[in-house]
Amino acid sequence: SSSQTKRSAVVQTQVSALTDEQSPEKLTLERAVILSGPDAPAMAEFFALICRGVFLPLSPEDADLSHLAASDVRAHCEVTAEIIAALRDGKMDATEAGPALLKVRASLRVLVGLYAAIESTMKRGDDHERDSNGA
Repeated sequence: SSSQTKRSAVVQTQVSALTDEQSPEKLTLERAVILSGPDAPAMAEFFALICRGVFLPLSPEDADLSHLAASDVRAHCEVTAEIIAALRDGKMDATEAGPALLKVRASLRVLVGLYAAIESTMKRGDDHERDSNGA
């Protein structure tokens, strides 16, 4: 359709501007960093996909580590049980894969929350050590 053709032309023009060495619109790594952040993870998600990965932002959890670890184990067990159930017939079809993928991603987010909490605990320990040593 003509609207798709126009949209394609706009996208090509934007991509050309972002990649043209002489263009002030050229997307440099510095600009990519400026355009990215906790409220704008699209660039990180894009780069993760190019690298065949998944971007999961760290969002520090305030809950205690034992609660987070228990939640993590529960989430992984539930998603694994559902995947095994979907594979009862020996394969997973697209109608089963979509919901399973969402649940795996949610489970990974729980794990990332646990990671962030442990990292935060470690950093607080480092800060405490510096404070107690007078640094």
